[in-house]
Amino acid sequence: LPISLLPRGARAQAAPSRVVNVRDHGARADGSTDDSRAIATAIQAAGALGDGATVVLPAGRYLLRTVTQVRARSIYTKAESGIDLARIGYTVKAHVLLNGLRNLTLLGEPGTMLVLKDATASGIALERCESVTIENIALDYDPLPFTQGVVVGVNEAARTFDWKVDAGFVEPPNGYLALSFDPVGDSNPRGLGFCNIFDAGGALRFGAGNGGDVPLREMRERGGGLYSCVSDLPLRELAS
Repeated sequence: LPISLLPRGARAQAAPSRVVNVRDHGARADGSTDDSRAIATAIQAAGALGDGATVVLPAGRYLLRTVTQVRARSIYTKAESGIDLARIGYTVKAHVLLNGLRNLTLLGEPGTMLVLKDATASGIALERCESVTIENIALDYDPLPFTQGVVVGVNEAARTFDWKVDAGFVEPPNGYLALSFDPVGDSNPRGLGFCNIFDAGGALRFGAGNGGDVPLREMRERGGGLYSCVSDLPLRELAS
């Protein structure tokens, strides 16, 4: 058995724990309680322990309703005269934000699930972190941040295509193709939505694999689960 030999009169000092359990900070993991604050507090506590800390999320469904939003800094450290690096950056919006952490582990178990309630926010975002590990944590959105259906018509000249929502998937709500921020100065909003289109066999026909996602400028509801989308790109490949 291992022993530790100490000088007479000395007292053993227990090494500080490097493990923080989100349950000890109030997380319920019951699928209905908002565990956002508990997880954020646990991460802050782990960060205060210094390098090598671990945040443990035991198995369960952690509902996350609250979103954290910060301004991310530019990756650049130098610029030509007249360029203000303080104005260059973008907004980070996430359910779980890891900010300025080093050598941290976010550790789940089989059955650990984060249920995300804001479809406009990331699940887990890292800003200015180094050597952060995330293990055994599944993410799910409720409601889903996407929908799917079948293309039923293409108008190449107008750069539009019609599609019908598949059974079991939600119809796009108002503002589904909402305007997003400009990556430089949060001005001049631009269209955000995009899609990938597959053939009947499941092969990617038009999208990320051949020139990037299809950016959508507008989507018009036609009733009965049918929608017409306006693309920013020519639809020659799709029309063929």
